[in-house]
Amino acid sequence: LDQFNSKPENGTQEESSSKESKLYRHPRHKDRAGGARDSPEKETKQKGDFFNQVDTATMMALNREQILESYKKPDLTTSAGVDAALLAGYREKLITTEKQLAEARAEILDLNTKLTESKSRTKKLTEILLSGEMKEKTEVLVQVHKLEKVREELSSSLTA
Repeated sequence: LDQFNSKPENGTQEESSSKESKLYRHPRHKDRAGGARDSPEKETKQKGDFFNQVDTATMMALNREQILESYKKPDLTTSAGVDAALLAGYREKLITTEKQLAEARAEILDLNTKLTESKSRTKKLTEILLSGEMKEKTEVLVQVHKLEKVREELSSSLTA
């Protein structure tokens, strides 16, 4: 690992990089992309810290994963920061909300049965009204027919 942490001992490389660093080159220039950097000290420092950076990155990733798992699967009995009183309060709230939910579901079922009963009553009532209207229409037609007969009899008696 020491070979990665130490500076290169070739003097020719440092001289060539200092000559190239004096002349401005765009970051995408072909000569610059080959390995000439602005500061070789930063490069060696980055190489030396590479393994440390990997270690810190892995530790951060592991910590992040552990935190995410703890959020996904909260274990209230083993966590040290949770008071028993707070836990009991949450359980009481949970019980009361479950009772309210059960009452609301029962009320919903009751209201649904009442709704179906009222729909059936409304349907029967509309059928009765429609049949009543039909009876009235037939009665009106019968009366019209009788009146036509009376008119025919009167007109025949006047002409005779």
